Amino acid sequence: MFTSVAQANAAVIEQIRRARPHWLDVKPASSLISVLNQGKTLLHAGPPMRWQEMTGPMKGACIGACLFEGWAKDEMSALALLEQGKVNFIPCHHVNAVGPMGGITSASMPMLVVENITDGNRAYCNLNEGIGKVMRFGAYGEDVQQRLRWMRDVLMPVLSAALGRLERGLDLTAMMAQGITMGDEFHQRNIASSALLMRTLAPHIARLEHDKQQIAEVMDFLSVTDQFFLNLAMAYCKAAMDAGAQIRAGSIVTAMTRNGDMFGIRVSGLGEPLVHRAC
Repeated sequence: MFTSVAQANAAVIEQIRRARPHWLDVKPASSLISVLNQGKTLLHAGPPMRWQEMTGPMKGACIGACLFEGWAKDEMSALALLEQGKVNFIPCHHVNAVGPMGGITSASMPMLVVENITDGNRAYCNLNEGIGKVMRFGAYGEDVQQRLRWMRDVLMPVLSAALGRLERGLDLTAMMAQGITMGDEFHQRNIASSALLMRTLAPHIARLEHDKQQIAEVMDFLSVTDQFFLNLAMAYCKAAMDAGAQIRAGSIVTAMTRNGDMFGIRVSGLGEPLVHRAC
């Protein structure tokens, strides 16, 4: 198909450039990723790993996920499940997903649905919890659990309904282009894009036939969560780079992922496997 690595690389890069990821919906992770319906299973960042190899923050997030899913009633029973090997772990990148920090994602957690409308491939990411005590950094106390339940029971249905009012969801490329000119870099700084997102969604949220208190809570959360757009940017990049990975030729790195123990890359010409080494 290609006569040189350079020619293949040019095709991969063009595929990435053509990608046009749109935010379409927010749905429970289990409805998007079938493996999460198979027993007690969690997604995680980086290459494949076992519980024993996880860092402290990742272990804390796993405990939090066990509590959130109702697999355990307290920290000690969650630890027992995990240490006895009764929880399965799957890398996010193996199921078209990404996740911030430890990437721990469980079946009932809301996930962003981002589709590259050019090629039809999708990418998923959980929702940003804000700052402070959050599960992505390993916190799992009752305040963290309450927020996760609120995101599942209130934030997810409101956002899903608001996005349903848009014919093709939100064009993230256009929004990110604006955000860059306003100082965002889509890692530590997302305030401009989060504000643009709030401005775009607010009229649609306000018109929903939902409980007014819940609408107010969602608007409050979006207005103060400066990092909310970060997870959208992650899913955007995943969708765009996975489009390039469809070429299956060349030497372009289409994914980079780490978990504190291992660092992995995916190379266009090598297909699906993550090439990984110890950090």
